Amino acid sequence: MKKAAALVALVLASAACRGSEERDRWRYERILFEQDPSIGSRSDARERFEKLAARNELTLDECYRMALFRSETLAIDGEELVRLQTRYEQEFSALLPTVSFLGTLTLQDSPGTAGTSSLQKSFTDQRTAQYQVAGHLPLFNGLREIYALRQAGALYEAKEHELRHARLQLFADTADAFYAVLLTERERATTEDALRLAEERLEELVQRNRVGISRRSEVLSQEAETASTKAHLERVRGAWAVAVEVLKYLTGLGERRALRDTLEDPVETPSIETWVARALETREDLRALERQEAAAGEAIGIARAGYLPTAALDANYYTHREGVTADVDWDVILSFGIPIFEGLATQARIREARSSERAASLAGQRLRRDIELAISRAHANLLASVAERASLDKAMTSAEENYEIVQAEYRRGIVTNVEVLTSFNTLQQVRLERDRVRTRAKLAGIRLDVESGTLPGGIR
Repeated sequence: MKKAAALVALVLASAACRGSEERDRWRYERILFEQDPSIGSRSDARERFEKLAARNELTLDECYRMALFRSETLAIDGEELVRLQTRYEQEFSALLPTVSFLGTLTLQDSPGTAGTSSLQKSFTDQRTAQYQVAGHLPLFNGLREIYALRQAGALYEAKEHELRHARLQLFADTADAFYAVLLTERERATTEDALRLAEERLEELVQRNRVGISRRSEVLSQEAETASTKAHLERVRGAWAVAVEVLKYLTGLGERRALRDTLEDPVETPSIETWVARALETREDLRALERQEAAAGEAIGIARAGYLPTAALDANYYTHREGVTADVDWDVILSFGIPIFEGLATQARIREARSSERAASLAGQRLRRDIELAISRAHANLLASVAERASLDKAMTSAEENYEIVQAEYRRGIVTNVEVLTSFNTLQQVRLERDRVRTRAKLAGIRLDVESGTLPGGIR
């Protein structure tokens, strides 16, 4: 019966521990999924991940949602949030009274010449026992606990902001991997088309050479062009395989999925001043530094508490005593202390805390300047990419038309094979560069959103 009761108690304790672990994990996971109202628990997040993993086609938004569930980096940062919460609870417990049950058993050697009176025997008994209920109430400790509690709260809030910023950085990493796959896919498809056309062109030149219409040098030139295109195709395939593996690593996908780009091409953008103002208002890492500066300020109060007196109240109720105090059932002790000299340790701690506060303030100033610089770079890259994309769209139209004209003229014997190769290479280079610039423009727009502390439209 006792074994069964012990087993039930063990099971209940284990279930309580698991429940506490689930609550602690959801403490930070709720922040990861707070922008998605459909996620209300860890099971909801897991179910959504499994549904997305079963799809054959994924968008950037869906890959990002999978990465949120999969990222160990965010989970590690989240566990730090759990530790800060427990620190807050520990600091709060320092304000509360404590109650404990104490027992002592004293064994001592018996002196050779023991007295005969009861008082003498009470001091020379070989065995004495005492049991008591002890209570301790901190009355005043220089407000140290209050400052420590406020500091722990500020650090917890700072970590929440850091976790939100890390979540935003994960989106930037996912977007880089997502568009790397799409870009290498398009480059691979373009190169495969180029190889097919080059092989067709080579076969045509071989046939023309056999009947004496084209020269052997033209065949050799086309063979070199075809081999070069094959080599480029292998490089592109390798880059595509690497990009796919990076995306799998971020999202947790076990196998290849088709990707669908749903973001619109950026066209116009507000001024740099608008982006900077938005960033200073919404950047979570900036809010985190502000809370860290506040926590450093509370550390000054903790250090100053070393100059203030302390007071505490202790009470004991004895359930069993032996000897001369056997009839004493309780006692109450009021104690206090006044610091007089500590070797300048308190002053040193205050200076250290003030230095930490100044460092936190300087870190905030540096981050603001870094934000302005990052936004300026992203804004310039976006404007340049949009302008370059427009020029390449026109160049693409001209290159396609030129290639068709040169091919027709070659068949009529007006131009040489060298001119055909030149026009074809120009067309392929323009096509590839247009795809790269289009991707750079989208990534520049995404980077501008991320640097301003927001997600692109349609992403949550």
